[in-house]
Amino acid sequence: MAEYAHTDTPADTTDPTPHPFTVAVVGLGGTGLALARRLTRAGLDVIGVDDDPAVLAGALRLGPRDRPRTLTRLPAAVAAADLVIEAVPEPANLKRAVLGALREHRRPGTPVLTTALATPLGELQDAAGADLFALRFLRADALDAVELARGPRASDAAAARVGEILAAAGIKAHQVGDRAGSLAPGLLLGLLNEAAWMVHDGYASAEDVDTAVRLGCGWSEGPLASLDAIGLDTARDILAGLGDLGWGHRAPAPVLDELVAQGALGVKSGRGFHSYGVRAASADRRAVSPTAPPGCNVVVIGSGTMATGIAEACVRGGFRTTLLARSQEKAAAAAERIEFGLQRTAAGSDSDSDFDFDSDSGANNSLDAPDRWTATSDRSVLAAADIVMEAVVEDLEVKRQLFAELGRVCAPNTLLATSTSSLPVGACTETAGRPAQILGLHFFNPA
Repeated sequence: MAEYAHTDTPADTTDPTPHPFTVAVVGLGGTGLALARRLTRAGLDVIGVDDDPAVLAGALRLGPRDRPRTLTRLPAAVAAADLVIEAVPEPANLKRAVLGALREHRRPGTPVLTTALATPLGELQDAAGADLFALRFLRADALDAVELARGPRASDAAAARVGEILAAAGIKAHQVGDRAGSLAPGLLLGLLNEAAWMVHDGYASAEDVDTAVRLGCGWSEGPLASLDAIGLDTARDILAGLGDLGWGHRAPAPVLDELVAQGALGVKSGRGFHSYGVRAASADRRAVSPTAPPGCNVVVIGSGTMATGIAEACVRGGFRTTLLARSQEKAAAAAERIEFGLQRTAAGSDSDSDFDFDSDSGANNSLDAPDRWTATSDRSVLAAADIVMEAVVEDLEVKRQLFAELGRVCAPNTLLATSTSSLPVGACTETAGRPAQILGLHFFNPA
């Protein structure tokens, strides 16, 4: 068998000067392969190392833009690298063994980065030797920022070289202390784990959890789809390590063990919490462009943050929207907040925005057409409403009194909705006397 499996990637004729940095990525599983692809696309000379022939064969099947120039089973290949990244699975004993082997082959002064999230650098330092850093992130497929922790025996020169190479790859490094889980990765993993627990406990389906978070929190994909992208085996191992350390981290949801045992590892295996075809299913989960029915009138009751956020979302969606406040002063203040939000949306919108308005529908014009929305204290607007959404104080008696009024003054076919987040929908709305026209809408950040 040949020592190295060289790809036939053609030279980039658009840049006559080859990039000076060579990076070795050791471990070409889900995280390592995604990281190698990311660095290759950035123009770095990447050496991929893995002892599994099947993994190397899979890497060889990548397209020329994604495929590392060199693929090999031999750890000695890291001797040619300016930077070595260890990306094997999370158990600390495996990482220590690999880092120890790499120590024998990397050149003196060459920094080594570990992707360990659950293992502090102090537990890996003796095996790895000097100039050890932790590169902490959750997903490498679209990596543009990382948290970087520096080991106690890392030199200033090595730190400068790491920063230089990451910058050359277009990756921003945020310096953090050496703590298992780091900052953002540990926080996000805890949230994703809670979503997995909701599925395990039968509280909701994976699709319902992801839909609720996408629509309610504005995420581009749900937490369970995020776990699928990370790799369920990878996420489970990291969560197990963090759980063993304590510090408030919850044990991984048992559904992760169940799916991994079935071979359902997420996107990389084609199935996890969701199923994935040739094209990633997340591509089909973009926000739907607004399609408000012509002339549909929405009244939002309230003047606080939730009410103005709901009203802003309705305006952006193309509805004729009225915010109904208790006084004209509160209505004026709410109108200013809505106007500010609409202007911010218009200033930041582009062709890739989730709100890609169709100019023929009139939805885009709603941002600057004052006749499409207003704020008032005149309660007579309720009689002409097609949809009424309340976002008043989270008090059961206040909501019951409001729905009793809505039942009296609104048209028979008007839909009545409560935005309560903690009270029973039925208890809030039963006083309206029209259960067939009742909705419960739960928002986290509607705007």
